[in-house]
Amino acid sequence: MNYRNWLAVTTVVISTVTLTACAQNSAAQNDALQNASNATKTSSTHQHADGETHDGESHGAHDETAHGSSVHTHSTKLNYSSEPATILPGKPATMTLQIVDKKTGAPINDFEVVHDKKLHFIVVSSDLQFFNHIHPQFVGDGKFQIETTLPRAGGYRLYADYKPRGEEGEVALQQINVGGAQTTTSTPTSSTRLVPDTPRGAWLVKSVSSHDEGVEPGANATRYNVALMPMPSKIEAGKDVMLHFQVRDAAGKAVSKLEPYLGAQGHCVILSSDPKTYLHTHPMDASHDMGAMKTGEMKMDGATKMSEKNHADETAKTGADVMFHTNFPSAGLYKIWGQFMHNGKIVSAPFVVNVGTKSGATKTAANTTSSTRSSVAIPANAQRITVSLPDGYKNGAAKIQAGKPVAITFKLTSNAGCGNTITVPAAKWSETLEVGQSATVVYTPTKSGALGFACGMNMMKGSIVVQ
Repeated sequence: MNYRNWLAVTTVVISTVTLTACAQNSAAQNDALQNASNATKTSSTHQHADGETHDGESHGAHDETAHGSSVHTHSTKLNYSSEPATILPGKPATMTLQIVDKKTGAPINDFEVVHDKKLHFIVVSSDLQFFNHIHPQFVGDGKFQIETTLPRAGGYRLYADYKPRGEEGEVALQQINVGGAQTTTSTPTSSTRLVPDTPRGAWLVKSVSSHDEGVEPGANATRYNVALMPMPSKIEAGKDVMLHFQVRDAAGKAVSKLEPYLGAQGHCVILSSDPKTYLHTHPMDASHDMGAMKTGEMKMDGATKMSEKNHADETAKTGADVMFHTNFPSAGLYKIWGQFMHNGKIVSAPFVVNVGTKSGATKTAANTTSSTRSSVAIPANAQRITVSLPDGYKNGAAKIQAGKPVAITFKLTSNAGCGNTITVPAAKWSETLEVGQSATVVYTPTKSGALGFACGMNMMKGSIVVQ
């Protein structure tokens, strides 16, 4: 994978596979978040359909025999081989990845070290159930080698991510079959059965075990809960989205400061269910002013900027929260792997999300009184209050009675950045609004105190007084 200090997206179509990698520009680090939010708007797109001629070369369908084929990239190509030639499930095999100049065939020997490595290697089964992020060693003559074990028979996709010195970062794809007869078809055996994860309130939560690079967790591995909150909660194709991860211990408490993993606070790989699309994003640096961030058309006002700056400072101390900015190119099911480091071990968590088609014109308040929760039932005896946002995050709180249901209607009167997503943790409820929209949550507080609500990043907070 191409790991960069800031996110700029380059999209390459390899046959039917879209690869989205990251490009490096160290001089732009001070503008990192602005570049991130504009990444998909300023991306350079190169499309190479089967049979299309590019740079004097005709690209037909890939030679997808099990071994020895090469695939299209920008200025280089990948020559793949393995020993043994037929890989068997559960048996170690040595894979060799040779990077050569596409035009001359000469080996490429000068690679930039990107996030601590010259080449990042993603190995994923075609059904997306197996995932491995490993790092072959450079052995000269343009070759990288690694010994690895694939757990079962079937199709696998191998993504090699590297950056020849002075050139763009590239992602090369190789498809193989493990076990059984060789195949001459363009697609190895695959069976993808993905089901979107069900949120717990605003979060998707997975229980996972820590592990060393390239190996399965041991019997005594430490357990973690990794939570993911997409913002907005309804992901749409072609629209910017923030992936907010939080690493928690087995009891659900946010961990102490995460450790750097390959030069970053975390890494995130995303594949579509086909998987035709490969996305790789890198975390937004907590040391930067997150107020500069845009999500779609959402702009931050001064108060939001200060609140997000404070949150960024706090995140830098605790390190439990990591934000990734990305953009899903098309609708469908996607699998997301978030990877982090804690106590010297890797914490990897997979999630499945459903990306919808891009919506049309902005809905008006008249026909979206409660967004997707328009059918919410409000008890006849419910207390009713309305909270206007973003002012409601900082203005005086309303007062309600304990033991009696309350219907809280949140109305978004102006863009509030991450404040466009509202969460009520006690009610396990979250909604993302557009300007003019409102949404209602019904909840019965059982004791006096503060009934809190917050923005999607937990940066802006408000409360209702329960008497």
